[in-house]
Amino acid sequence: MVPPVSNRLRDAIVAARAPNHRIAQAWRDGDPIRRLRDAWDGVADVETAATHAARLLADRAWVAAIFAPLIDALAADPLFDPPFKVSRDALRTSARIHDCPTGSLTATLLSAAALRRSKPATTIVVPGRLSIMRVHVGGGATLRRWRAEQVAGDFTLATAGPAHPLPRLALDDGVVLRIDGRSDAMLITNAARDVVTLTATLRIGAAPVMREYDRHDGRARRGATLDERAARSQMLLTLLRANGRGDCGPAFDAASRDPAFFVRWDAMRQWLASDAESAVTRLTEMAASDPNDDIRTLAGATLVQVAAARAAHA
Repeated sequence: MVPPVSNRLRDAIVAARAPNHRIAQAWRDGDPIRRLRDAWDGVADVETAATHAARLLADRAWVAAIFAPLIDALAADPLFDPPFKVSRDALRTSARIHDCPTGSLTATLLSAAALRRSKPATTIVVPGRLSIMRVHVGGGATLRRWRAEQVAGDFTLATAGPAHPLPRLALDDGVVLRIDGRSDAMLITNAARDVVTLTATLRIGAAPVMREYDRHDGRARRGATLDERAARSQMLLTLLRANGRGDCGPAFDAASRDPAFFVRWDAMRQWLASDAESAVTRLTEMAASDPNDDIRTLAGATLVQVAAARAAHA
């Protein structure tokens, strides 16, 4: 059982809030974070944003200046709470240092001991976003890399080419690497000691989907959208269907013409589940003329199923 928090400790935690806030605000307004904000503010071109990020991450003094005030604050007060989100999994601990529409800056510690205990990954991920990674502490690790084709909005697993291995890289302390996650996957392996990285990940210029490939034969296994607008559309379509809104045919119809192929098909699935009779005309159009091969095939097969269901209830 976790022991209860003593009144003394509770009072100390409450008392630490005000100085925590002041230190955090000063850190956000400080020169290192201001330089990153200025470098990314209003930037719409991914290559420009990547160039700015690479320049900053190559500057050891800038990296040290980001963390120095927080390290000093923590040394002075063990109850100091750093002003960023921290996430943990079985292998790593990550802190989101900065986040904005252009991209994010994340510090990550990868546990060498946990990496040795874990089973080797059977798949690799092409995350869909360009990133610049500073290897602050390499830990004797090796970077394994794979490359797949870059994709457009009509990506399908059926037509996706395989991911091919690239030469391995030694993760030397201080090296700054460009990882084009629109086509490349990576794994950090063989770490003798913990690995510490600082990574700028760019949201602008992203691929439409992230993809997962089999590590051994390179075949595409899964894909997921990186388009937040498309993801919201899919959520709302599901909500309409779950609430029995078969009367929302115009909304389903409009979504079935979305530029994103997976949104088009998800709209049709939800429409069929809500009111199959009103969806058939549009389904027939999709089977005949949708620009995506997979959707035409799915729509044609679904028409056969609809016809069979009609015949069974005739």
